[in-house]
Amino acid sequence: MKRKILLSLSAVLLVAVCGALFAACGGHPHALTAVEAHAAGCTEAGNTAYWSCAECGKYFSDADGRQEIEEGSWVIPPAGHTYADTWSYSETEHWRAATCGHTDEVADRAAHTFDGEMCTVCHYRLDNTEGLAYLLADDAKSYIVVGIGTAEEGDIVIPSVHLGLPVTGIGDSAFQGCSSIVSVYIPDSVTGLGWYAFAECGSLESVTVGNGIALIGAGAFGECASLQEVILGDSVTTLSASCFYNCSSLESIALPDSVTRIETYVFSDCTSLKSITLPDGVEEIMEGAFYGCGALESVTLGGVKDIGDSAFYGCSALREVALPDGLTRLGEYAFFGCSSLTDIALPEGLTSLGQYTFADCHSLERAVLAEGLTSLGEGAFSGCGALESISVPDSVTEIGMYAFEGCSSLADAVLSDGLTQIADGVFSDCGALQSVTIGSGVTEIGFGAFYGCTSLAEIRFEGTQAQWNGIEKDPDWALDAGTYTIVCTDGEIA
Repeated sequence: MKRKILLSLSAVLLVAVCGALFAACGGHPHALTAVEAHAAGCTEAGNTAYWSCAECGKYFSDADGRQEIEEGSWVIPPAGHTYADTWSYSETEHWRAATCGHTDEVADRAAHTFDGEMCTVCHYRLDNTEGLAYLLADDAKSYIVVGIGTAEEGDIVIPSVHLGLPVTGIGDSAFQGCSSIVSVYIPDSVTGLGWYAFAECGSLESVTVGNGIALIGAGAFGECASLQEVILGDSVTTLSASCFYNCSSLESIALPDSVTRIETYVFSDCTSLKSITLPDGVEEIMEGAFYGCGALESVTLGGVKDIGDSAFYGCSALREVALPDGLTRLGEYAFFGCSSLTDIALPEGLTSLGQYTFADCHSLERAVLAEGLTSLGEGAFSGCGALESISVPDSVTEIGMYAFEGCSSLADAVLSDGLTQIADGVFSDCGALQSVTIGSGVTEIGFGAFYGCTSLAEIRFEGTQAQWNGIEKDPDWALDAGTYTIVCTDGEIA
């Protein structure tokens, strides 16, 4: 009897389960396909085992199709690369190498932070150079390195202590012309770096300047043709004249936020330098600072207020530059020959442009002159062959000679109402110039002002015919110009 009852209950249970499965799958049994578990890798996701039904599109965590799960719930995120707990290091930096064997990437790469001769992070210890020549300082409390002495050239590590006293300086021309020096490390104890200290070290590739130095001496690393890496300490405030002059292999340099002064010709003729970002504390770029940096493509000017004469002269790869709102001076020849520069907008605080500031910027297509500008220097935009139009704001009262000479694509020009004189040769050889607007305040037009403007068709004068006839004009003011009409407020003069 008991056996019959058990069989009956089993049958009922089987029917119930089958009914549930049929109901769950819309009236048919699940057709389950298994997906095996797969462990996550460093960069690839893994998954837990799961089953899917091709009939109803549902997913299950068990082979019997009882535990339904959400799509994607089986995904195990990538584990990420694993890195060593111990440090790897070179003479200049440290890092943690990958241990997973799936990448050459490293973690936590950074320059050494030294306390004396030991890095406080990775415990790398410097191997001080022996045999250097020293001079006891005047106060007899420290030493100054004055030469290579009997030391072997190659990797030079200036010690922080000599004969029990701190090493605080590197003298003028101490290592000048040491052609076999490859790298230099200067410790935090050194506070003075003399003129031409490492100049003309032709094999020097890497320099690390400690946190004790505030001023890099004039010409300190000038003409180090192989120099590629420069690490400056956080105390450097001044880059003295020509201190990296003609470092022709230097492609980039990170200036610490402490830098406030960039003197004359600091990076001149660094022909491989591609980019530079100036800290916000730098307010003046002195004469020729980046003169002849022909590979320079990008410059960030931060809070600069004064750009000196010839500062970016001949930076032929420079395509764009954002002039800061606080800029008050642009020196003569500042961007002369920046032949890739396509666009320039002058900030409102700028009152004058020096001579030939943007001359020979052959690709310059657009120049926006802000209200507040009072003068354009001689030849300011001469030779800008791609410039198509120019509008001079009413605040401008003076335009120098040949300001737009040779702007061969210039078709339209509007001069300010405040202008009283159109100087010699201002638009000479502007062969595409068709229309120019002149304010009624003009009383003088100089020699060759429109010489060679062979396309000139219209001069719009914002005054009367009598006023136009009263303007003092050089006999050759429009020599070899086109056939033009003077359009005055009260009629035309053919």
